[in-house]
Amino acid sequence: MRIRIAKYQGIVPRTAVLVAVLGFINAAVWGLVTPIWQTPDEWAHVAYVQSIAERGKIPDRSPQSKKSIISTEQMIALDSTYSFTVVSFPSLKTLWSKRYEERWKKKERKEKASRSDGGGCTTIAAHPLL
Repeated sequence: MRIRIAKYQGIVPRTAVLVAVLGFINAAVWGLVTPIWQTPDEWAHVAYVQSIAERGKIPDRSPQSKKSIISTEQMIALDSTYSFTVVSFPSLKTLWSKRYEERWKKKERKEKASRSDGGGCTTIAAHPLL
């Protein structure tokens, strides 16, 4: 059996539609059941997107890049909330309270945090989506 897709004015095999639907469902379930920051490279994905948003280009792909992998802003945020300690430990929670937020903001001011000083090579940059 074949299903007609009007947008493409062609015929898509039923198996292809089934595989696409199952792939979408699988991705959606993983996205919903995996807690935020509970993957080992989540910070690198955030750094990749921040680099594109702030610098207007993808991060360096060269492992010899002298740039920092993540921006000072992101590093201070991760450090101030002890986010690296919760990676892959679902029983731990990122420390987030008014006290930690104030600590973060104070550290940002003191260290003159920047959003655009990242962009160094990461595994994500070496295999980009863009």
